[in-house]
This record gives sequence, structure tokens and C-alpha cells, in this order.
Amino acid sequence: MRPLTVSLLAEGRSDLLFLEGVLDRQFTALSFEGDGFEFFGVLRVEVSTVSAAARVDEAVVQVSTACSLVLVHHDHNEAAKIDALRARLAASGAVHSRIVGAVPVRETEAWMLADRDALSAVRGARLGDIPGSIRELEKTPDPKAVLRSVCGCVDDELFQRLGDTVSLERLAEVPAYQSFLQDLTTALKELNFL
Repeated sequence: MRPLTVSLLAEGRSDLLFLEGVLDRQFTALSFEGDGFEFFGVLRVEVSTVSAAARVDEAVVQVSTACSLVLVHHDHNEAAKIDALRARLAASGAVHSRIVGAVPVRETEAWMLADRDALSAVRGARLGDIPGSIRELEKTPDPKAVLRSVCGCVDDELFQRLGDTVSLERLAEVPAYQSFLQDLTTALKELNFL
């Protein structure tokens, strides 16, 4: 089996902590498909994707020397930055890794609300505040406010816990996550990991 190396850049700390746990589990699940691959975890990059473009470019170039995939998170209002990043780095020829975007319709916190069971494990959670359907989650104008209303306190521990426990099956029902998963699977196939 070939080793798969993956790095992650995200807008903020909450995104990074949540996505790191989700992606560790998602890649482990994908490693059992096809010929399989060895996966040793996501390499967290501490440069925010909302930093200056030159700083983000430098971080991606640096991790691309050791990684097959570079995952770049942006919320919907910043999504065009991923295409701009790809274009700049393709023109420079400095990156040979595949860049895959992770873009929620609004914010990553909507993805954190996808699994009622994971949320019910949070002490004092008020599940009645969660939108009724998966599709409604992505239409929520302020998912951060809903998450705060559901869980009370939102902190690093909550983001990590949800990243480690949210159901991948429920998450795969969220349209923007579905799209990310399709792009990820396509990249893995093109790189002959699947």
C-alpha cells in the first residue's frame, strides 16, 4: 500500500479543529476502498487561509513537498480564493500536490450541526434549536449562532469532540460536504490512491 500524505489549511481555529478530526476519520474510511492506502493523519498547517495571499502560497508550497493532497478550507464568501490559489501556484510551477477545496455553503459550523446524536452527548445541549433537515442546515444564515444556542459554550474542546464524533454518514448528506467528498474522491482516483 502507498502512503497518503495530506495537509490542511483552514480559515480559523474552529474550522481546523473540527475538520482535522473529520478528515482523519474520512481518510481512514476511504483507505479501505480500492487498493487502499496507508494514512497517518492530517498535517495541520497553522497559517490561516484568510492570511495574505503570499503567506498562504508560501505555506502551500512548503507542505506540498511532503504531501500528495493539500486541503484548503474557506467559507462560501471566500471560496474564489481557492481557485485563485490554484491558478497562482500552477503558473509558478512550484506545487505538484493536488489542491482540494473544502467549502461549506455558509460556515463549517453548519457541518457541526449535522449529527443530532453527536450533539446530544454535549452536556446541556438544546437539540430543538437545530434546523429540522440537513438541507435547512446549509440555509441557516448564522450557523455559529445556532451552534452556540444548541451547545451553550463553544470552545476548542467542542470543535475537537464534534470532529471526532460527528457521523460521516450524516455529514455526507450535507450537499456541500457531498461536493467536497466527490472532489476528494476524484483527486484520490487521479492520484491512483483509489
